[in-house]
Amino acid sequence: MTNPSGNFPCDCRDRTFPPEWKDYWFRQEARIEEDGIYCIYCPLCRFRFDHSTLKFLTADHIWPYSLFGETVWENYQLLCISCNSRKKDKIDTEIRDILGHGEFRNILQHFVQEKDPHLAGFLGPDRRQ
Repeated sequence: MTNPSGNFPCDCRDRTFPPEWKDYWFRQEARIEEDGIYCIYCPLCRFRFDHSTLKFLTADHIWPYSLFGETVWENYQLLCISCNSRKKDKIDTEIRDILGHGEFRNILQHFVQEKDPHLAGFLGPDRRQ
């Protein structure tokens, strides 16, 4: 899929995606159905959406923004409002297992402490021994 960031620039640190990306995504991803209507499906619940119901889809970070997911085209997907509200900041159990129980936060805090001690205080105490 073509990246629209050249036409609709976005700072990867922004919390929200450019609103123009929704229509662009639909036009790139929609497939014509047997009834002749172009549609896409929510990747989680598989509910069908056409261009007239596009307002019921929301931009979503595949890797959650709150877990350092960037606001870039490669991290963009459309989910229905219901699925997006259920997903919130969850990520796959396998990834959580890799990150460990608090160890990722400790590694990040230690890294930030080395780069900028002032900012490290916002992440809490370094629990590494």
